Amino acid sequence: LMLGNVFQQLYTLMDTVIVSQKMGVDALAALGSCEWINWLGFSIMTGFAQGFSILVSNAFGRNDASQVQKTISALFMSCAVVASGFVLVSIWFLPFLLRLLDTPHAVFEMALLYARMIFLGLPITMFYNATASVLRALGNSRTPLVSMVMASIVNIVLDVLFVNVWETGIVGAAVATLIAQLLAGGYCLWRLFCLPQYVPKNLVREPLMYVSMLKLGVPMALQNVLIAVGGMVLTRVVNQYGTYFLAGFTAINKLYGVLEISAVSYGY
Repeated sequence: LMLGNVFQQLYTLMDTVIVSQKMGVDALAALGSCEWINWLGFSIMTGFAQGFSILVSNAFGRNDASQVQKTISALFMSCAVVASGFVLVSIWFLPFLLRLLDTPHAVFEMALLYARMIFLGLPITMFYNATASVLRALGNSRTPLVSMVMASIVNIVLDVLFVNVWETGIVGAAVATLIAQLLAGGYCLWRLFCLPQYVPKNLVREPLMYVSMLKLGVPMALQNVLIAVGGMVLTRVVNQYGTYFLAGFTAINKLYGVLEISAVSYGY
């Protein structure tokens, strides 16, 4: 679990490395100015999916295949609703958040563009986290790790192609990340279908099950919100010192993000 989430975090780290090498200090600062905002989106998706999967693991522990199918169905529906709702609400608040953080004017538009691309792709992020959390709940933590390792390699290759070869800039880096996430989720889904006794057959229409999932998912998501808010407060202070200071902060903060997700994963 820890390694899988670390590799997921490495996506944005590689975006930063390749984009900054190609596009310079301003691009590095732009990525840093929205780093904690993007971390907020990623970690909320992770928190909800991991919380929802607790009911799946409970049913699996009771060896109740029928209930496992129901909880998996409810998990996927809950994840779809949460991800779609979060994107629809948050996408309009991104300019406000970046202004609230005193994002330097020179990198504002670049940061907004990258953040919007990442947030529009959060349903893809949730897709991976949903399938990975289900497999972990069924006792398989190896497949999500393998999928993340493969996807990280794909992401690096696509980053090089989009940014260095095709020169699509910061948008290409975001697209590369989302394609890699989609491949990781697809691989996990395929592995889930290799367990036909647990594959959902119907849509669950039991409101109490959805309520139970929310009670488990919301605390995990809120834990990550609190961490992200702390990071955004720090970013606001850093932004006041200008683009070069922000770029230096970004370089180290990317490494810190990997350590932070490791600690959060251990908590899960």
